[in-house]
Amino acid sequence: MEDAFGEVVWEDSQPAFPDFDDEHDDASELDQAESLDFDAAPQEVLFRIEDRIVQVLEALSEGRLPAIPLILEIVHQLVREGREATQRDIYYMVLCPPIFKTPRDVNEAIQDAVSLLRVPRPLLGITCASRGAVVGCLEFLEAPGQEWLACTSQRAIPGSCTAIRGFSFRTAASYVIVVEKDAIFQRLAEDLFFDLVPSIIITAKGMPDMATRVFLRCLHEAFPHLVVVGLVDWNPSGVAILNVYKHGSVRMELESARCAIPSLKWLGVRFDMLEDAADEVWQTLSDRDRSLIQGLQTGPLATNAAWMAELDLMDQTGRKAEIEALYTVTGFAGFTTALCQALDRQEYI
Repeated sequence: MEDAFGEVVWEDSQPAFPDFDDEHDDASELDQAESLDFDAAPQEVLFRIEDRIVQVLEALSEGRLPAIPLILEIVHQLVREGREATQRDIYYMVLCPPIFKTPRDVNEAIQDAVSLLRVPRPLLGITCASRGAVVGCLEFLEAPGQEWLACTSQRAIPGSCTAIRGFSFRTAASYVIVVEKDAIFQRLAEDLFFDLVPSIIITAKGMPDMATRVFLRCLHEAFPHLVVVGLVDWNPSGVAILNVYKHGSVRMELESARCAIPSLKWLGVRFDMLEDAADEVWQTLSDRDRSLIQGLQTGPLATNAAWMAELDLMDQTGRKAEIEALYTVTGFAGFTTALCQALDRQEYI
């Protein structure tokens, strides 16, 4: 599910998933300009905001878009002053007068403003509260003149996408491993997996936030030769997480395309890794799971035969399992070894 500020909170008992249905977007009723790239100058962003304010005022006279002007005013101020604010900050900035009923209303107004302006959130001074963490064979430099930060002990990924895009990186890794669950991330960190297989391990602790995706994309751009693989639950929600990393999300289409990793591979867990798993680890697909499978099968993954085969198996068997189910196959101590062997044999799709 999502918390009040649009940050996805991942619960093993009832995993959330992105909405694959196109929603009506009030901002789309206005003329759409060409999208600005991440390197656009602040003055260009200001001009775009001011131009759109005129259009919004015209729409207001017709009774449309009552929430967007306030958001435009806030982002205009942020860009003009060179400041940043999180969605949570913006929510408290607009509490009085009570124009918005819920934090979700604020988040939707921000998304409408982004769609209207065709400007990525980082350029508007809107940052996110990152849940991401990284560990492994990586050092990064946040700014010239500062010290290189080693990731042999896990580090939090900052929430500012703009700051992340200014980082410098160096690594001796061969793989980047994107892990769905914090518990598995901690397990691999404790086992020093990155020493066994030179790698960088990243988690967003569920559905990825924008900062974690930008961090991963910057790594990919800096080291395009690194193989990027995903380790998620064998269930529709796990595939949905991989889909967001690989292709981006539908709702944030403007920004997602610039953070996608189309070359991402699915390491695990997959059905053939769980064929000998204990009966007790299998769970029954819910109606929500089946709905998500249908959405994934009609999305950008539809052309990936190997991934579609895994979804078909879930649908046909009516079952799903978590990453930890692999313990009943490998034993707790053999989990890390099994992953090392899978990477060594390039058993990813």
